[in-house]
Amino acid sequence: MAEPPAIEVRDWTETRVALETARSQARAVFLCSPPGAAAWLGAGYWAALQEKARAEFSDVDFVLALDCGENAGDAMAAIRAGVAVSLFRGAAPTLARLQDMAAQAGVEVRSPSTP
Repeated sequence: MAEPPAIEVRDWTETRVALETARSQARAVFLCSPPGAAAWLGAGYWAALQEKARAEFSDVDFVLALDCGENAGDAMAAIRAGVAVSLFRGAAPTLARLQDMAAQAGVEVRSPSTP
């Protein structure tokens, strides 16, 4: 089975359009923020966006990932905020520690190369 298409989103308008399209095409979709966007969007904003998307598009198979760049602090904030999937571009040992913390919180931190 092919990977779902990756679509960059920044706000509710873009997220809603992408999810409406995925719904109309009956397909899964991988939505992600721009690289490093956790620094300027914030984990709380992304968590709220995620909850709104889940509530309004519960019938659509999607991932909404927040890109934290190389900033472990942003990734930890995403974990605490309950962001389901965060992307981390930093060193592998740091990624492994973040993944352990995320697993304990019931969320996920991935390397961008593994959507």
